[in-house]
Amino acid sequence: MLLSPALSGAIGLLIVVGGLVMMLIVGGLVMIWRGYQHLGLFPRLQREGRLAQTIVFKKWIDTDSDGDSFHYVAYAFHADIPGKGVELITRTELSRELYQKAPVGGTLTVRYLPDDPKYCFAEAPVASPDAHNQ
Repeated sequence: MLLSPALSGAIGLLIVVGGLVMMLIVGGLVMIWRGYQHLGLFPRLQREGRLAQTIVFKKWIDTDSDGDSFHYVAYAFHADIPGKGVELITRTELSRELYQKAPVGGTLTVRYLPDDPKYCFAEAPVASPDAHNQ
């Protein structure tokens, strides 16, 4: 039995649209799962994380086509990794607070997972009470 060209085209369109919908659903589920995994990292960083001093070596602002700005801070630190020794780790964080408070050449405290130091976060420097009196 042959299908009419109109029916054949409609079925083809349904297959394409159905495939796109499935890709969006699967992609959304993957994004949700990855976000859920990262939620568990913060408590682990608090429990198991090691502290290190970083050096801020670059800061920049990117602006998108809507005029929204994104503030980046790049820093480096030495991580003591069990079984591997000390490695230099470089990271970039999207943080307006870090951008405003940490000068290039300044230091930050970073907390990292010793078994996987790519999982880390830098803490904004706290202004000393004397800084307001200067």
